[in-house]
Amino acid sequence: MGTLYPAQRLPAVIVLTLETLERQEPDTRTGILAGLSLAGLFLVHNRITLFFLVFAGLYTLARFPSSSNSISRKALLVGVGCIALTALVVDGPWIWRFFSGFGGVVVRQLVSGYQPQAFGGYFDWQLVQFVDHGARLGLWIFAGLGVVWGLIRRNRSVWLIFLWTLCLFAAANVNLIGIRPVFSTYIVIIWVYLPVALCIGFLSGRVYHLARARTGIRMVKYPVMELIAVVGLTLAGIAQVRYIAGLTEPQNGFVREADLEAMHWVRQNIPEDALFSIKAFFWTPTGAHGLDAGYWLPLLTGRETIIPPETYPSDGSAQYVSTVNKRIRALNDLTKTGGLWRVMQEYRITHIYMGNRPTDFDPEFFLEDPEHFELLYAKDDVWIFKVVG
Repeated sequence: MGTLYPAQRLPAVIVLTLETLERQEPDTRTGILAGLSLAGLFLVHNRITLFFLVFAGLYTLARFPSSSNSISRKALLVGVGCIALTALVVDGPWIWRFFSGFGGVVVRQLVSGYQPQAFGGYFDWQLVQFVDHGARLGLWIFAGLGVVWGLIRRNRSVWLIFLWTLCLFAAANVNLIGIRPVFSTYIVIIWVYLPVALCIGFLSGRVYHLARARTGIRMVKYPVMELIAVVGLTLAGIAQVRYIAGLTEPQNGFVREADLEAMHWVRQNIPEDALFSIKAFFWTPTGAHGLDAGYWLPLLTGRETIIPPETYPSDGSAQYVSTVNKRIRALNDLTKTGGLWRVMQEYRITHIYMGNRPTDFDPEFFLEDPEHFELLYAKDDVWIFKVVG
């Protein structure tokens, strides 16, 4: 779609930041560019921005005492200030809005401490997730070898990456000492491919330099070796892409051909002021999203659903988020059609959409109660009901 996952934007922000902070003399132009990139990262994903702030803090603490003179220390401080000021100026209005809503809720939760009953198992994790959602076992092994080598050789970059990752995992588990984490271990796990890749790159470089020192062989003198290395890395990349590519297969899509036809029908036959109930899932304790094409009804048909766009937990006020989530939970918790119909009447829900993508929404559940739910559309596993009354 031409967009990047927020964690994929993080390296660009880090590169620009290092370019600013490693200069021996102040460079405000590079600092402003780094600040603009940081501002963009915050607008896209506030949790990944926290990841960056941990990195920047560790790097600054490590770099400041080792700066050779007062001029380089001044350049470091000017660079930090320039990046921070630029980001604050650009994001200032949105930061105010953020802490007036979702951010304010998080701050109050931090002050009140961790309350397990409010979050359920959201912050729980299993070791198998490191392989299922983080990196393949072989990559973990190579990354581990790179970390051990770098720590033993006192490589500052490896130490920084290792401490950065360790700090993030520690911050994700402060619930163990009664503090509400601001992100979960799962979020760190799906990000961890970045430090894993860096540590594997470090290991590969060290192995090459060691082999070159022991044998005197240089790739530039033996083009065939360079070709073998390129082909080998390409094949290794393809082997990993096979798994990622599976995520984009048609059966994993939310909106399918059958849904597009149903959407056209909705535009032609359903009033514009309709309110659709769709299948919802809370992916965080304070934010829900849809599980089938119904989530795209506002974009594809102009009809409203029970779930606002994905950014509602961070863009909306605390009261608005609470009201939306209360409605979603009220609908999700009911198992009898009569009770569900009464709740839908209370929230003025007029229609129900079940998309072609399978969820635990069962059309038979509504078909058994035609007095309250009238079937309007049924084609290719897409179902649309009207809430009677």
